[in-house]
Amino acid sequence: MHELIISPNRAMALALTETGLDREQVFRVCCTLDGGLYDIRFCTDWLRYQLYLDAESSEVLGLDTEPMGDAEVQDSQSTGVFWKIKYNIIAAEN
Repeated sequence: MHELIISPNRAMALALTETGLDREQVFRVCCTLDGGLYDIRFCTDWLRYQLYLDAESSEVLGLDTEPMGDAEVQDSQSTGVFWKIKYNIIAAEN
C-alpha cells in the first residue's frame, strides 16, 4: 500500500515545473490518482500534455506531448480563459 505524500496540488506544481510552464499557461487540467500514480493532463495554446507522477516519491515516470489540431487551437483560444479561471478557483479552494 502506498502512503501518499503529495497532494494533487503539489503533483500539479511538480508537473508544471517539469514542463517549464506556469499556471497561467495551462487549461483543461485533469489530475487523477490511480494505484499510487497521478495521471496529470493539461493543454497549452498549442500542445496537450500527459504526465505520470509517482504519488509517494514525486518522481516523474513519463511525459508525453502532442500538438493540438487546428480546430482545437481555435477552440482553446476561445475557451482557454474559462478553464484557466476554473483551475485557479479549484486550486484556491484546496
